[in-house]
Amino acid sequence: MEPYGLNTKEKVSQDELKTIADTMKNNPQLFNESGIHLGGEKYFCLSAESTLVRGRKGGSALIVVATNTCLLVATTIDTFPVGKLNIIVEKLGDYLRANNY
Repeated sequence: MEPYGLNTKEKVSQDELKTIADTMKNNPQLFNESGIHLGGEKYFCLSAESTLVRGRKGGSALIVVATNTCLLVATTIDTFPVGKLNIIVEKLGDYLRANNY
């Protein structure tokens, strides 16, 4: 799994992405106990399902959407509206799933 379109100051590791994918698939509720780790940062889990995880860290937010073939992972900076982030990433995930991606 290679990160595509990565634009972040923090380094996202392959291990972090694999852990997120595996936890979403096998036991998404584990994020409620351990948080979501990405780019060396720990996000507080707001909700966790097998295809959707949302988290917060201060004023920043994280969303992870699983499709048939990939993970969409997006984070915000403090000034970006979290609601817009969720809508955009979830709709993209729906589109990809509808097209067998």
